[in-house]
Amino acid sequence: MRAALCRSYGGPEVVEVEEVPAPEVGAGQVRVRVRTAAVNFPDVLLVADRYQITVPPPFVPGSEFAGVVEEVADDAAGLVVGDRVAGTVLVGAFAEEVVVGAGAVRIVPAGIDDRHAAAFGVAWRTAYHVLRSVARLQSGDELVVLGAGGGVGLAAVSLGHHLGASVTAVASSPEKLEAAREAGANHLVQHTGPTSSSILWAATSPNQPCGRSIGVAAS
Repeated sequence: MRAALCRSYGGPEVVEVEEVPAPEVGAGQVRVRVRTAAVNFPDVLLVADRYQITVPPPFVPGSEFAGVVEEVADDAAGLVVGDRVAGTVLVGAFAEEVVVGAGAVRIVPAGIDDRHAAAFGVAWRTAYHVLRSVARLQSGDELVVLGAGGGVGLAAVSLGHHLGASVTAVASSPEKLEAAREAGANHLVQHTGPTSSSILWAATSPNQPCGRSIGVAAS
């Protein structure tokens, strides 16, 4: 099968597409034909050996994928060949096939395309954990998202909007701000350097009644 292979640490340019042996299915595992894989910042860090976990090369990077189940181990319950699934792994998603534990994938609901299914797990779970488990965001709060044009940033904007917060999105370009607006941002702030506190102060309408003010720095 074809896969994006990292044979030595470095920048993204060290990753090359090569033919590699298809992984074997073990106990409790499933084989998924990958249709779409998402790229996250930790993937870049793993390739550069700058992540908190080191993966010895050669390895196939990629942590999120969506595809179709092609093979199921006898003891892997709850999945059958042909199921559309999405899942997360530490590495291995940037390949035509990936073998994972059955518990590492979930059925993709009808109406969700592969692109959205593949990009949902890492970014949206991270944003939800920050907003709900850590910040305990509530309706009426003011939420400022720095780096609102990235995956976690856009997820934080959208979740904040749906949770009832007034969301200020800060990003470096009009294109990123437009994406944040479509995700539900109430206020948009473009910056090309260190963010001005006075601009944020004005954008979040400090004189208006509101709940708490919460800031999220996303990448």
